[in-house]
Amino acid sequence: MNNNEPNVGIFFIIGDKIYKSSEKLSNVQPNSLGFNDYRVSHYDYWQTVCSFAPEHKNHDYDYYSRGRVVYKAENDTFYVWLDKCINDFKHQDLICKCFHLNIPNTIFGHDEHYKCAKCNERYIDVF
Repeated sequence: MNNNEPNVGIFFIIGDKIYKSSEKLSNVQPNSLGFNDYRVSHYDYWQTVCSFAPEHKNHDYDYYSRGRVVYKAENDTFYVWLDKCINDFKHQDLICKCFHLNIPNTIFGHDEHYKCAKCNERYIDVF
């Protein structure tokens, strides 16, 4: 069993802490677009995060910085889609360590879907 096998999944970064939900790459089949993608949503995982970090339950899941790690076998590349405010070397290193990613075959990119309250000028906190 390889405990350092790369993972695909989702994550939240709150302060200097990462909360992740993931699966080993070998356990995830490619979708119709050829990406090995994790099936759990940030919305669903947020309930789990709040159960062990209740200090965050006063905000909705999209209040905090978040992202997703997927893999494409066609070009042997991991793609990390994330909020622009955490797309820096410090957070990239944290994500790579946490998901056991090899930096040379990992591409980081901003996705408009992943915008925290700080980065989304139209964000309305429902709590």
